[in-house]
Amino acid sequence: MGKKQLSDFYNAKHFCFDESTRACLRICGFHSSFCYTDDLSIGPLIPYDSSDRMNYFLAYAFIGDSEYKYNRAYIRNHIQNNADFLNAITKKNDSMVIWFSNTSWEYIGALFALSLIDDDNDICLINCSEHIHPQTGKPFVTSAQAGFISDEPECDNDFIKLIKECDKSDQKIARMKQEWISVKQESEKVRLIKNGQLLLRDEESMIKIIKTFVQDEADYDIDTLLYKVQSKMISNEKISVSPKFIFTFILKHYQHFIGRNDIFKCRQPKL
Repeated sequence: MGKKQLSDFYNAKHFCFDESTRACLRICGFHSSFCYTDDLSIGPLIPYDSSDRMNYFLAYAFIGDSEYKYNRAYIRNHIQNNADFLNAITKKNDSMVIWFSNTSWEYIGALFALSLIDDDNDICLINCSEHIHPQTGKPFVTSAQAGFISDEPECDNDFIKLIKECDKSDQKIARMKQEWISVKQESEKVRLIKNGQLLLRDEESMIKIIKTFVQDEADYDIDTLLYKVQSKMISNEKISVSPKFIFTFILKHYQHFIGRNDIFKCRQPKL
């Protein structure tokens, strides 16, 4: 195919793995945007629609204020989001753009998405971590970060700039599809990115790593503690691991650090 014009991307379907990214895409006019909200960097990968996957979602999905914890509407929204994503991405003869980064959940999400796409589709990849944040001079950490930096009222932001440089490499697409085949066959339940490379770990080994960072902190609310631990892991160890995994570990083992005790009163609902 010839070189795409910006107008072509407004007619394409856009797929991402972070709800903030989808919001930014829609603000920019890419209205046919879909978000897969299940964090595939933790838990069993296949079958992706199994009860085991839903159990992991219920165990790890909720970060933030307790009012969101096990909110039934949120769970229904999650199920609908994923159904819409899967329905759209399995269509044939479509133009598709995959937005992701080198964060563990977005990268694994991109591998999963590519495994579902028919080879007849026109596929563009945009790994935002391969591009430089104009304000920090460092690569974008997440795809959503590229959508938040613009002060321009017409949304002339880095989403618009990056989409003009999207990667249509058949070799890269084939490599990532093969990577998914390899990853889904492994038994490890935690997938992380270290120095740009995908690594597989069992839960106990990851808990040991997280514990070393948590023990350096104290007297913070859960959101601040999560941010500090995650930031240290990225800056000190160059590791991107699911914040949901870190969050759940902190809740389970370090409740004495937390000031908002109401979080622990929440219970899993009956669906």
